[in-house]
Amino acid sequence: MARVSVTPDPFVLVNYDSGALAALIEKVASRVGLPDDIEIAIEVDEALPRPLIASYVEIDGAGDGPIRVSIWCSGGNFEHPQYPRRFDDVGGEIKLAVDLLRAADRLAPGFADATPDAELSERQREAWDTSAAGRASRLGFAVREPLARYHFRLGNGFGDAVDAVYERLWGADEITWAEIETACVETAASDERPTPKVRPGTVGTTLRR
Repeated sequence: MARVSVTPDPFVLVNYDSGALAALIEKVASRVGLPDDIEIAIEVDEALPRPLIASYVEIDGAGDGPIRVSIWCSGGNFEHPQYPRRFDDVGGEIKLAVDLLRAADRLAPGFADATPDAELSERQREAWDTSAAGRASRLGFAVREPLARYHFRLGNGFGDAVDAVYERLWGADEITWAEIETACVETAASDERPTPKVRPGTVGTTLRR
């Protein structure tokens, strides 16, 4: 079983339980197929509520010694949409599944040259999240597919060509970084908007403290 550490412990600004979050991460890591001997450290910035949402996944030690997955995220990722400062059990599980599937991707040879999370473009992140969300859905996580499709269209444009790329990403059981990049080139070529939209509330590295 994955070894998990949670920061902060305890939470003081939101009604989250560090022990419960660690247990949830252990369960999700097992379901998405991460190695049992992996270490997972998550830092939640509880001062960033909804709709300020962002997360960054980093891998340390892959290939030589213990593997460590480091996740930084805003507290808004886990906040219940109807109840401020309360943990959203279903939404939190889905968010963790997507992030941990992307961590599993980074351990695969096909992602050896992937861009660091903090440097991903909006298109790259939406493409990768779409692929991970599709896989999470097939693993039994309660992903809302229409919402995933909307977010993809918001970042990549609207039209048959964009929808075809979405379907390919959503339905793929395996993916490589090269395929993510190809998908982004395709959507950029068909996106006629002067300025691509950004998912509401998404924050950049300037708020990562």
